[in-house]
Amino acid sequence: MGKVQAVVFDFGETLVNETRMWETVAKVAGVPFFTLAGVLGGAIERRMPHRAVFDELGIAPIDPFQHGYTLERRDFYPDGVAVMNVLQERGLLLGIAGNQPSGVVEQLAGLDLPLDLIASSSTLGIEKPDPRFFEEIVNRLHVAPNQVVYVGDRLDNDVLPALSLGMHAVFIKRGPWGYIHSTWPQAHRVDHTITTLADVVSVIDRIESGG
Repeated sequence: MGKVQAVVFDFGETLVNETRMWETVAKVAGVPFFTLAGVLGGAIERRMPHRAVFDELGIAPIDPFQHGYTLERRDFYPDGVAVMNVLQERGLLLGIAGNQPSGVVEQLAGLDLPLDLIASSSTLGIEKPDPRFFEEIVNRLHVAPNQVVYVGDRLDNDVLPALSLGMHAVFIKRGPWGYIHSTWPQAHRVDHTITTLADVVSVIDRIESGG
């Protein structure tokens, strides 16, 4: 196997704990957080986009970034920041690329994280799982697809399209999508499943050793 040159992470529920964000949505919507979480889980189970939550509640879509929510370092899972520091020390390029609204890139840039790439659907004009989204990642990092490890909590948006492009895909089982998607039949196609980002290091070692 070739040497891994870059690790790119999805945003929500991969690096970032979105609980505080969804709490903002629930407050603006005027519903209990537990109710919103249940509706979201049902939408995921039915393989519907998260925007279906607003249809289910009978309200207009809510962008938490337009209602006082601001991304902070405390929103990051602790293992995310820790593993980025380890990977940076190994000389790897690091990136975050996810389906996020306008303004997220600027907020990420202000958090002093060791990132070589920050990309979102709003800045690229392309949403996952469109293959062009993943093509933009390799183009902007100037690497080949098989030199990239992409880590995400969704099979449909993250893991399967990354695999289709020739990337090494890592599925992290956490958050509502991670737990529900782990029960999908397609989960057997995944070579690397983890429950903590700390394990990304050992995954890279296995890839480079041909394991």
